[in-house]
Amino acid sequence: MKFIDMGSIPHFKKTIKDVQTATRVTYNEVLKRPNFDRNAKLPIIEVQATEKVHGTVMTISFNNLDDFWVQNKKTIITPNKDNFGCAFYAYHNKEAWTKIIMDLAYEYSINLNICTISIGAEWAGANIQKLSAISGLEKKAFIFKYFKVSYIDGSKPSYWLETKANKIYLDSKENEIYNLMNFPTISLEIDFSDTNKAEEIMTKYVNEIETSSKIGEYFGIKNNTGEGFVFTFVYKDELYKFKFKGTKHSESQGKIDLIEPVDEVEEQKKVDFVNNIACISWRLEQFYNETVQENGEKIENVGIYLRKVMNDIIKEESYTMIENGYEPTDIKPLVNQVAKSYYVSRLEENSI
Repeated sequence: MKFIDMGSIPHFKKTIKDVQTATRVTYNEVLKRPNFDRNAKLPIIEVQATEKVHGTVMTISFNNLDDFWVQNKKTIITPNKDNFGCAFYAYHNKEAWTKIIMDLAYEYSINLNICTISIGAEWAGANIQKLSAISGLEKKAFIFKYFKVSYIDGSKPSYWLETKANKIYLDSKENEIYNLMNFPTISLEIDFSDTNKAEEIMTKYVNEIETSSKIGEYFGIKNNTGEGFVFTFVYKDELYKFKFKGTKHSESQGKIDLIEPVDEVEEQKKVDFVNNIACISWRLEQFYNETVQENGEKIENVGIYLRKVMNDIIKEESYTMIENGYEPTDIKPLVNQVAKSYYVSRLEENSI
């Protein structure tokens, strides 16, 4: 039994750069070296999206050697060391989860003596996240479109397949296990040589979901704010995922004290980057929740929170930082100022 890395879901900007790299960089078998072609034609790719449920990520893994285990984003969890009751629920419904895994193994002829199947899902509902489309309902698991197959001995690369068998996306509704592909989805083409039109369309869909989540409507909750979408596609045999989110689901979570305008032009550019990109509300809220889940609601954990926020900015906004000539140390003091204020306001809000 070992932790299976399920990867993260970046934002669209990073996916654009990743597709550009995959297109322009090829391997020359004759010269045994990579080749870069800046003029390579960028692809037009059809992508599909499921609604992004606002909760916490869980993974169910199984093989015949290690049996059954549960993970959050970072580690294996158990009913005794849990994350919002996720592991307790999963073990209570082990039979239902195992059946889904067995159905997938049969569908794709996966040998569970040498491979592990890992199913990623969002664990949501009740009080897991505030302002979620299904806040207040019983906790539920929402399976993602793709699951991961890993070789136990690491002898071959892992790969991804769709969570369906006999052309049906698998779930077990009687055990509060749903599949996101069985709710309304959207599809569109993205021209990676000019993504502006696709971004306009995605923004339109996000605005609609923010008005009323389709998943919320399914469970009888109308006019409830949806978080956004997760888009997936396969290009050159690689699975790509990216998120496209709105801000309404986190608008009223805490007070954001933005940096005041300054006179110097270059400094004002940094302020604009921090106010409008780096310290956007959903990022501050996401890592507040993660810090609290892992360490509790304590002021002394603010340092942990600030590191999480800054690390995510470096990971997700690095291309924008490079384009503007910013190093992490250039913006860190401003980020810390805004993020610390937000963290304190959230603590005060929850103490009332």
